Amino acid sequence: MPTSPRTLSLRLKDLEGRGWVRREVLEDRPPRVLYSLTDAGTMVAKMARAHVPLHPPPRGGDGGREKLGAGPSTP
Repeated sequence: MPTSPRTLSLRLKDLEGRGWVRREVLEDRPPRVLYSLTDAGTMVAKMARAHVPLHPPPRGGDGGREKLGAGPSTP
């Protein structure tokens, strides 16, 4: 499902307010706006990528990870 222009605008403003995105207005005809990551935004993106699995765990399992605080499972 595509993101609506309003939602995109609100999210970009939020990211700009957090200092993660830089907004640059170009004096073209028609006017254009470019967004780019700041150094802080680049760091956050790297951290997020490090914590997001590239592949989902196999069905019916947790990818071989035991739940914290739980002992070994018994059949």
